[in-house]
Amino acid sequence: MPSTFLIAAHDPWFIQLLRVYTQETGYRVIHVYEGQDVIPTIWKEHPTALLLQADLPGLIKSKEIVKTIKSFSDFQNLPVLVFFTQFSANENDLTDCDAVRLNEPISFLAFQDALVKAGLPIQSPSPGPSLGHNPGKKPPSTPPVKKNPGN
Repeated sequence: MPSTFLIAAHDPWFIQLLRVYTQETGYRVIHVYEGQDVIPTIWKEHPTALLLQADLPGLIKSKEIVKTIKSFSDFQNLPVLVFFTQFSANENDLTDCDAVRLNEPISFLAFQDALVKAGLPIQSPSPGPSLGHNPGKKPPSTPPVKKNPGN
């Protein structure tokens, strides 16, 4: 079974984008929508990394989530990738957190670069949605088109 990423985000479209990127890099995905659900899910699932929305709604805010995670010896080395939207109000609150920063719009290449910065290997993709890019695989060959002699 592939390693797991926990996506903590509220926007369903953004969650889907991160899900595709994460699966394309070979990781399994679980997600939560609110801040208070992050810590219990980390204890239960032991993810390989946390993808955290900077302005995640809920009773526990993103900065407190990162500080709490890093205070537990079991998770102090858990890579955290924090993503900021153009509307992230608490951007300055997270500048001193031990996390890799991603800014919207997030391209697949930027996502892969963030994984490398966080020390996470890019694995073989798991079966599922694909972005249509697999550098190790040749595109399928197409048979030659036969022309009608009468046309």
